[in-house]
Amino acid sequence: MTHEHKDDPYYQQFKEGFVRWAPNVRRVLKHMGATSEETDDAMQAAVVSILHKRPDMREPRTYLTRAARNKYLSMVRAHRHTDDIEEENGLDTAAPSSLRPENRVVSSELQDRLLTALRSLPSAHREAFVLHADEDYSYAEIAQITGRKENTVCQHYKRAVDALRELLRE
Repeated sequence: MTHEHKDDPYYQQFKEGFVRWAPNVRRVLKHMGATSEETDDAMQAAVVSILHKRPDMREPRTYLTRAARNKYLSMVRAHRHTDDIEEENGLDTAAPSSLRPENRVVSSELQDRLLTALRSLPSAHREAFVLHADEDYSYAEIAQITGRKENTVCQHYKRAVDALRELLRE
């Protein structure tokens, strides 16, 4: 820690929140399809932005998740243009997805089926499902993170559950 942050209560509060919630936010980004490197980049960009802007963070978990999510989505949008050019030149830039360690207990066949089913969901449905079912965010918190209405988030979650049940039943 540098001397300039030593006596800064905002920095101290942010640091405590970051240490507590960073693993959850990293999992959210990975569920969104981020590689480890992209997760690191999005988290770093979010931290820099937060420390620069110094927003009032009443709910640090929600704010950090939203900031990192938005940084990742911006990176994806910026990268799409590059991918389109590389694809035109015949280069494949698809990155493999990662699995959470606690999911390794589940059979690889079931993991494959679940990941395939999750990937087939619309991104808004997948995001609502992961944030609520896996990360224990409330619908209100997810609405804050995604910028959607709470009722919309609830509908996306319910549609994700219905679709997953149907896909995994097959």
